[in-house]
Amino acid sequence: MSVDRTDVLIVGAGLVGTTAALLYANAGYQVLLADKRPAVRAMADSSDGLNLRTVALAHRSVQLLQEAGIWQLDECCPISAIHVSERGSFGSVRMRAAEFSLPALGYVVGNQVLEQQLLAAASRHERIRLDYSWTLDSLTQHAEAIEVRSRRDQLPATTLCRLLIAADGTESSIRSAMGMETRRYAYGQSAIVGNLQCARPHNNEAFERFTESGPLAFLPIGEDQVAMVLTLPEADTSATMALTDHEFLAFVQSQFGGRLGRLSQVGRRHAFSLELVESRQQVSGRCVLLGNAARTVHPVAGQGLNLALRDVFQLAGSCQRSDDPGAAAVLQHFTARRLSDQRRVVRQTDALARVFRRQPAGLNAIMGLLKSSSLLTLDLIPGLRRGFGAMNAGLGVPLDLPAARQHD
Repeated sequence: MSVDRTDVLIVGAGLVGTTAALLYANAGYQVLLADKRPAVRAMADSSDGLNLRTVALAHRSVQLLQEAGIWQLDECCPISAIHVSERGSFGSVRMRAAEFSLPALGYVVGNQVLEQQLLAAASRHERIRLDYSWTLDSLTQHAEAIEVRSRRDQLPATTLCRLLIAADGTESSIRSAMGMETRRYAYGQSAIVGNLQCARPHNNEAFERFTESGPLAFLPIGEDQVAMVLTLPEADTSATMALTDHEFLAFVQSQFGGRLGRLSQVGRRHAFSLELVESRQQVSGRCVLLGNAARTVHPVAGQGLNLALRDVFQLAGSCQRSDDPGAAAVLQHFTARRLSDQRRVVRQTDALARVFRRQPAGLNAIMGLLKSSSLLTLDLIPGLRRGFGAMNAGLGVPLDLPAARQHD
């Protein structure tokens, strides 16, 4: 059997893996981007109105993608303000992009729209090869490379790479094969996602509303449409998903209120359990975990993808310290630079998920007062509000950005 050689093997051709592939290829490395999906499904059309799945990119994430020449603002909706409130209480916070001298705090874009634009760029790049219907058989670490045995369309293949990047999701096959352990915490919650039609325009404002059941987020996607993330106890998920569209809209309306008028339509709904999953190590030898393979966080505040993109840019940027992308010094520098930001986001999302959820009866009144007071204080003190907004926009995080370099 012939042995394939490449500088970087990336497993997982989603947003995180494809971004990494483009950064490494632009820096002059040969990249193999592999995914278990068939090519036809990966490049399928995704324009589907109220059924379009979306992601929220912080301002810093968009800035990084633009400066790297990977993606320009295309088919997206800017977030000019974020309104944070709690149902039935007096505290609220409104953060505006103008406070930070930004055109927007973030942008909402179709998940598959962005993914397909990145994949199209990767398919045109002379230093990137795309491998679909790819599955892992085994891994062997060597001093100068990792030997990866796999199957491509059921045919056996062997690849030697100097750096292996696992961007293959929460249940990563690469992480498992490397024997990298995880810590897990089940929140006892589920998220229901779907798009809604509103009677009033949202004026590019996003909403994060904390309810007795959990956080409820509305993200602007069209003039009078929003992408919804509804968090609720796992025990209530089946009954809520079984509601008719009319009943479901009435329930969401009761939780959100009337700021956007009557909610009149809902697209397809999807539900998934919420769990904190974090690998106890992100690097092992010449292997690095990125995205959900490294950590899957609660969706409150929408930090997961933006954290992963900062990891991607720092990892590629750390390669400026060596011509070997998997050298120990490169990966040690990466982990040292990213540790503080990673810990901050995990703490933030975990704390919000635990505090703003249904409490035992005896604690409801006390917790409600504390949460309302905290939101009111945050809104009244400009410095605190700006700090919270800067965190959501992804500002102030130091990164060593990758530069274009030529390799033989």
